Amino acid sequence: MMSIHEKEEALFKRWEEFAKSRKDVNFAPDGLLYRGDATTGDEPEGDKWVWGTVPADEEKRWNEAKRRLLIVTKDLNHGKKNNDDKLTPWDIRIETGYKNTTEKDFDWNICIAFYKNLRMWSYGLLNTDDNGNYPSFEEAKDMDNSAPFYLSAPIARMNIKKECGAGYVNNSVLREHIKTYKNYIIEQLDIYDKADIILACSPVIKDFIIKDYFKEYKKIADWTSFDQFGQWIFYSPSTKKILVNSYHPSNRKGYEIPYNDMMNPFSECVKMLWGNE
Repeated sequence: MMSIHEKEEALFKRWEEFAKSRKDVNFAPDGLLYRGDATTGDEPEGDKWVWGTVPADEEKRWNEAKRRLLIVTKDLNHGKKNNDDKLTPWDIRIETGYKNTTEKDFDWNICIAFYKNLRMWSYGLLNTDDNGNYPSFEEAKDMDNSAPFYLSAPIARMNIKKECGAGYVNNSVLREHIKTYKNYIIEQLDIYDKADIILACSPVIKDFIIKDYFKEYKKIADWTSFDQFGQWIFYSPSTKKILVNSYHPSNRKGYEIPYNDMMNPFSECVKMLWGNE
């Protein structure tokens, strides 16, 4: 039986070959996040120390976890500069959330908003109990709590669009990409079929997953009296997966509003679903 990473590599080989045939280049792999130590090289890359993790026991953690999270984002909006000052893709599975700096020492709080939000959201979603009790914003925003959790929790992160982009990808471009690579995207979603929670970081991604992957689904407002932000939470009865339609991790609404706007309806959903298991 193939491991998760073996399935990823086999898929990516076919996916990248097809992408190249369409002149889509700079393919960036992703998937089940590595859970080995966070390290840097012996020397800085240019003027910065670059952090990354290594493969370890992430598949064991994933298979044995009570709850698992799949984060689905748009694309890698930048790569690493090579000697020709060109951007090249990097493997998302090594991500740490650390900000690469000129000093080798690190601080959990030295981090871009994208990763601070992913840390907090992952911490909140995976630490919600069966009765819907979840960590407060104050607890989640403490990077001493959520940052190491993000480095150890059963999390997979995949980009819908595998080719490196710029700082922004137009929704029409994303939809066209989904149309072209739909079968590959669904095959990768299937690799993480044990994921209990899917965090969709774009309305376009949400629409694709509930219509083409779930096929049948319910909104939280359909079966509870909680209709505030009811468009945030969707449930697939056949797969028993919960989809959370989130803000973009780099949104400019701050941290507290996106966290609470997400966690309140998620809590109500959990009470109805997991609390009755």
